[in-house]
Formats: sequence, structure tokens, C-alpha cells
Amino acid sequence: MNGYEERIKQDVLELRNALIAGNLNLYISKRGCLMGDVATALMEQSEDAMIFLRGHLADFIPLTKDAGDERYWYAAWELLNAFCNTCRPLEQLRLASPNTISGKVLRLIDATPGVSNRRLASLLKSNVQQIRKIVSDLKKQCLITYIPINRGSFMLEAGHEILKKFK
Repeated sequence: MNGYEERIKQDVLELRNALIAGNLNLYISKRGCLMGDVATALMEQSEDAMIFLRGHLADFIPLTKDAGDERYWYAAWELLNAFCNTCRPLEQLRLASPNTISGKVLRLIDATPGVSNRRLASLLKSNVQQIRKIVSDLKKQCLITYIPINRGSFMLEAGHEILKKFK
């Protein structure tokens, strides 16, 4: 467990204990810290942090009913859950940036529908494993689709739309 996760766990534990003890001042203090962590995870679009926070929020939401914050925390949980299960626009922009290898891969797929990973590696003077990882990332972000067995990669509408932002 890294320092970030340890700190979150400690904040959640202290928040939980404050709720149980009825210590409103400590609860308000820890609520601000934890909501800051939620905001940071969402802004940075850190899937690991969002999943970690989502699990801890779900654990103590029922305790917040008496403090009147149940909806507040449930809304935060819903945001984290939604971001954990969908494509992320900032990540799409990062991947499509023209000065990155992923952006170059995306443009080649757009120009050459059905291009294979091996061909992409050859055109970019890269190795197939690196291209396979990039294609996987582009696919996870709903920018392309990949059809195995000699069919290659194809752009999805989101991929076309994200490329338009750089023209």
C-alpha cells in the first residue's frame, strides 16, 4: 500500500470514528480532506485512486445519515463510479496528442483502416509489444476498435471526433 492509500485509509477511519463518536468538528475536518481526495482523483482521472476511494466511500456512506450528509457522499460515490466505468475525455485528448506515439498510431489507423499492429510498428519504427499496448489503450478509451486475426484496427466515431480537435 502506498502513502496515498495509507493516508486515505487513515482519513476514512478517523471520519468513521468521528461519526460514531458524534464529533462534528473532526467529521467536518476529515470530510473536507476526503472530498479533496475525491476531487483530485477525478481531476487527474486516476482510475486506481477512484477505485480505491469508491470502495472506502461505499463502506461508510450508511454512517453519514445522521450527519445529514448521506446524499453528499452518495453523489461523490456515483461520480467516482461513473468515471471508473466510462471513457475519460482528458485521457482521450492525451492519447490523441500529435506529439505522442499514441497520437501517431491513431492518425495512422485513421489513414489506413484495418492496419495491423505489425505494420504500425514498422511504420513508426517501434516494437510490436509497444504498439499492442498503445492499441489497447486507444481501445479502452473508445477511440478505436481492434479486430483480431488479420483484420487490424479501425477508428470509431469518438476517434474521428478527437482528431478533429487537433486540426
